[in-house]
Amino acid sequence: MSKNIALVLLVLGIGVGIYAFSTSKEDKAEIEIGSFKLSAEDKEASRETTILYVLAGVCVLVGGALLVRK
Repeated sequence: MSKNIALVLLVLGIGVGIYAFSTSKEDKAEIEIGSFKLSAEDKEASRETTILYVLAGVCVLVGGALLVRK
């Protein structure tokens, strides 16, 4: 039973990590005109992306620990 939970946590962690990575590029905008560069960042979206990265890491670590544990 714990092996099934471990696999679900691993898949969930990988999925959340991929989702966080794909949405992290939407947090920042950049315009470049000649040598002039203008950029903006959404702080709230960056915080949510960080939370998603941490959640993905925790899921993968817990799932991995449950998987290798006897």
